[in-house]
Amino acid sequence: MQFDYFGNQLNPQAFSARTGKYFNDYTLTANQLITNQSITLTGQEMYFAIMRLMSVQTGAFRVSVYTSTSERYQYGTQNATTDRVRNECYFGTAQRPAVLPVPIIIPGSSAIMMDLEDVSGGTNALHLVFEGARLFPLGK
Repeated sequence: MQFDYFGNQLNPQAFSARTGKYFNDYTLTANQLITNQSITLTGQEMYFAIMRLMSVQTGAFRVSVYTSTSERYQYGTQNATTDRVRNECYFGTAQRPAVLPVPIIIPGSSAIMMDLEDVSGGTNALHLVFEGARLFPLGK
């Protein structure tokens, strides 16, 4: 059973799906934190279902992923100092992508937002990929 961003049940038979990827490159300096980094969806699809996460980077980093309407997808514990997760625990590689147990379904008119923090202590080049299905209503 799939649910949309607002918690409404989605009927998979009401959509056609096309494979899609959204990606971007970022550069962090040593121990830099950059917030509100966005990958804006094209707005052509009704929803984008994120199914796999991949990254290529020159050093370790932490990430917090949310949508342009502030829906967050990871949470620190009550005593945690951050909700940012180490890249090794969140993203996979092109050869071994991180496969989500349940897709993250976001509206096609929104954006994938991230806070990125370098923890390598050096300049860090990141290439982040969100792969999944672009969902289009049937008949449109």
